[in-house]
Amino acid sequence: MAKATRSTGRAASLIYTVQHSGRYHTLVGRIDQHGKLALTIRSKTEFSSLDLKPSSGGRVGGVYTNRADTHVLVLSLKPDGTYAGTFTDRESDVHLTVAGDSLVRRVRSGAKQETDKYRFRLAVGAGHKAAGAASFIHKDNGFTLQVKDGRVDRGSIRCKGLHHAIRILLLPSGKWQGDFSWLSDGGLFRATYRQGRGTGEFRSQVVAKPRR
Repeated sequence: MAKATRSTGRAASLIYTVQHSGRYHTLVGRIDQHGKLALTIRSKTEFSSLDLKPSSGGRVGGVYTNRADTHVLVLSLKPDGTYAGTFTDRESDVHLTVAGDSLVRRVRSGAKQETDKYRFRLAVGAGHKAAGAASFIHKDNGFTLQVKDGRVDRGSIRCKGLHHAIRILLLPSGKWQGDFSWLSDGGLFRATYRQGRGTGEFRSQVVAKPRR
């Protein structure tokens, strides 16, 4: 169920309050007349969860977790726009600290796993620097990580449903950015976070009148 309300205040300022909930997610957002927003997101599936909460200055922070028999990924998405966390491949006993400058611990060169949902490959070169990739995708939800020269170079998180899409990118700079959208009978809500700060918009859908 989704709903959006509009109110006006001093200087005819426009404020939207958006609420959207479904089987796997909940959204509560408040957008001011400048497009700044306070956003709460909870998304949970069989293998993953994402929990984002508003912080000061239009920022947001939270935690993403992806767990299965093959692996564990836990990421802290910080309000200052940086990220940090850990990744473990259970079969190979490989442990990574996931951040802008990642460390690789307990690495066995040539570690490899592959299932219908999970793919993992890691090799260790000179100077104990690792390179490889890991991904887990299940019904349009999951993550990817790319490791280069002993650090996490890039990554992505996807949480997608019938009426919502969440995409978070992990950048080589150690920063994260996110794009979020929700579609309902009331309209389309979009939010974008860069450097931990967010802007958003809500557009009411126009229903075409039938021709006579």
